[in-house]
Amino acid sequence: MKKLIVFVGASLLIAHCSIGSALAASVGPTSDVATPEGGLLEIPKIGKSPLKASFVYDYENRDLRPKTGDPKAHVHWFLAKISCDIMDRVEPYIELGSAKMAARAPVGATRDSFEYGASFAWGLGAKVILFKQKVFSSQAKDLQIFSDSKFRRTRTQLDKFIGQDITDGVVNATWLEWQTALGVSQEFKLSKDFTVTPYFGGKYSDMDAISKGAAFTASGSGINGKSRDQSQYKFGPFVGMDIGIGKFVSLSVEGRFVDENSVSAGITLRI
Repeated sequence: MKKLIVFVGASLLIAHCSIGSALAASVGPTSDVATPEGGLLEIPKIGKSPLKASFVYDYENRDLRPKTGDPKAHVHWFLAKISCDIMDRVEPYIELGSAKMAARAPVGATRDSFEYGASFAWGLGAKVILFKQKVFSSQAKDLQIFSDSKFRRTRTQLDKFIGQDITDGVVNATWLEWQTALGVSQEFKLSKDFTVTPYFGGKYSDMDAISKGAAFTASGSGINGKSRDQSQYKFGPFVGMDIGIGKFVSLSVEGRFVDENSVSAGITLRI
């Protein structure tokens, strides 16, 4: 019990120390490739299905570079994630869904707002269990060190400029982001049908936002040209928790800090 308190306390301490700082993808769900443990579809001679399906909501808030004018971007991601557990060690996955972007950035002498339409989004990645070590003798699962790397992309069009609808022209925007993370997780079985798995670690993340075109509102205000923004900060910690309910379902919550102020939540089913 003391080790459990120390492990969870370390996760919360990282979060507390990071929140005071100020976009990248979520590391979960789930931190453990082997969870959920049971499958809704049993395969002869194999047992549980290697496939997992997740739904992830991800909110990102990131400072952009060049920093002049304090530009910021906000993105809401709604993603379905299909992954394949390979021997409880490697989990490649694909993400498909939609994204909704907004930004505040300097235009001339003013700091204006940009709102983009909902757009198709996709991503690719892989999670790998790098190392396992028995730390808690009372727990069946080992402490794990894992990595998670991913890339995702969306392309959209400008809908509103300084709160007004675009009535003439088109500005296309492409959002690319990539991330690699290294984390530590430990599952604690609290009852027959309930587990918690706190995890934390650090990550490198970056993005590239490219917009170009000409678009104007009914009042005549608008933009014309090409711009490119990248992340102001590239390194930061993350902390999260997976909550196992029975054999088939896992819920996840996660926060990411310093390079971004972001939160995500998800649910995972073993198919």
